[in-house]
Amino acid sequence: MPTKPETKMKKTLIVMLLLLSPYLVLPQSNWSVDRSHSSVQFEVSHLVISTVVGNFTMFNGKVISKNEDDLTDADISAEIDVNSIDTRNLSRDEHLRKDDFFNVPKFPKIVFKSKSVKKKSGNNYIVEGDLTIRDVTKSIKLEASYGGTVTLDGKTRAGIVATGSLNRFDYNLKWDDTLDNGSMVVGENVDIKLNIQLIKE
Repeated sequence: MPTKPETKMKKTLIVMLLLLSPYLVLPQSNWSVDRSHSSVQFEVSHLVISTVVGNFTMFNGKVISKNEDDLTDADISAEIDVNSIDTRNLSRDEHLRKDDFFNVPKFPKIVFKSKSVKKKSGNNYIVEGDLTIRDVTKSIKLEASYGGTVTLDGKTRAGIVATGSLNRFDYNLKWDDTLDNGSMVVGENVDIKLNIQLIKE
């Protein structure tokens, strides 16, 4: 049988472990965006009567998580190369790269950094984070649906679809030409849709 000093020492060690447990580093999973199976899309009204769809073709992102079945502990970061904007109209894309909108020479990147991921129901989450466009950083919330994981050719993959919206004037995308009736040529609100496939590193 252990002596009294040994018993006391064991109890002390257990107490110390319990106190330190919030700070213990658990194994984590690192994921990177597979751009060839992902897309970053946006939609905005045009002339009030229709919608223009565009996308960015160059982007990267990372997800760090300790749980492959639950995103609530995930740390998410992403960068978009604004120069890669594509609305299938070269003159419009050039205009979007200028100071009326993104001013690509001065602000070449859109950056996102998550602050929290909260479960809404099942595999549905609310992702809140800081979005930086031009020289403006504002909080944004995205509705995210987690599709789970699958392993193919020895690589583990995960799928996420996220949607959200923003007011472009909040980020100094300031072009505001109007029609004769006072309606805006390009709408204020921009809808975002992200189809993301991740590869476990």
